[in-house]
Amino acid sequence: MCRSIAQPKLGWDSPRERRPVPRILLPLKPLYEREEFLDHEPDHGDLLMKTKIAVCLLWLGGSLAAAQNPTESTRRDESLLIALENAWNQAQLHHDSKALDELLADAFISTDNDGTLTTKAQFLADNSDLSYAPSLMTNTDQKVFMYGNAAVVVGIYHAKGLSKNKPFDHHGRFTDTWVYTNGKWVCVATHTSALKK
Repeated sequence: MCRSIAQPKLGWDSPRERRPVPRILLPLKPLYEREEFLDHEPDHGDLLMKTKIAVCLLWLGGSLAAAQNPTESTRRDESLLIALENAWNQAQLHHDSKALDELLADAFISTDNDGTLTTKAQFLADNSDLSYAPSLMTNTDQKVFMYGNAAVVVGIYHAKGLSKNKPFDHHGRFTDTWVYTNGKWVCVATHTSALKK
């Protein structure tokens, strides 16, 4: 038994039928060479539009330039954050947990170079431990990155002293995240990574 095969209806998809080809005018003349634009004098609307565009471009350029230059308040905040970092070092040198408490947010978290996570309460308890006796705590190469009411301070730290009567000499990088809240800057997170000597 043989099945009949329906013949396809000729249409646009049939290879046997030609499709109309749009006319393309080649070569096209640039707009400034076309006759309709040669003797055209710009009207006041065109001139006004060009002026508005120029003013907008100048304003945008000025805004971008201003955004790249930190404002006085930004520089003041950056200086304050560096001072707070130095106050942090002094609080640890002198086991001043009360001063350190003022610098840290209630939800503060510290990640040490060995991966240990420490809460604010644990961090303050460690600072009160007199078996840890630093004689030197300094920061260098500090940079502040401002993000509105938040900032990230990065740098290199050097801590030296005794821990349980054994000498230590640590060099590392730190990243501290600060937030401006309730009228003051507080550190919400810190992370340290050891540097090889």
